[in-house]
Amino acid sequence: MTGIEDSFDRLPFDVRRLVMRLLHDGARLNEIRRHPEVARALSARKLTFSGAVLRRVRSSPEYQRYVRCREETARRIDADRWAAAALRECAGISSVADMAQMAVLEQLREIAARGSSDPGELLKITTAVSRIKSADASREAGELRSRLAESERRLRELEELLAERENEIVRLRKESASGVSPAAVADALDRELGIGEN
Repeated sequence: MTGIEDSFDRLPFDVRRLVMRLLHDGARLNEIRRHPEVARALSARKLTFSGAVLRRVRSSPEYQRYVRCREETARRIDADRWAAAALRECAGISSVADMAQMAVLEQLREIAARGSSDPGELLKITTAVSRIKSADASREAGELRSRLAESERRLRELEELLAERENEIVRLRKESASGVSPAAVADALDRELGIGEN
């Protein structure tokens, strides 16, 4: 192994990965050397970085594998973002139906990305999305009907209770109008409870 190869290969894995990330993100030699973690690792191992080291890193199988993994990760994240944005426009993820719709939308995005010219395939997926939304809307409508029925039942109960209370008020007014004075009622209560007796 030459000194050029040795200086990168002798770095810890996390520092090598950091160097590859910085390279992939477009950092220049001095930016990489001055990065605090890279500088510490180089100093601790008494290593140096040169342009030749970075050229070797760029052409190494380890860096090529790293780039492929980052590109695959970015592709997956973009696909998820695309489907999530489409769902956000339709109301957001709130049910299993939304998750199924997200998977179908992902397929639609992949077909669009491939440039598939088969209109039948696109029609199938678009129909599936419509069915999912329709089923979800039907479920929501059923839940709303159920809530409405419950509210109507509760309203009837409250109306019945109000009618009972109004009837009781009328009965009590009739009884009080029959000639019993409030003072007589108070005296009767005092006697019953033993209040005011010596």
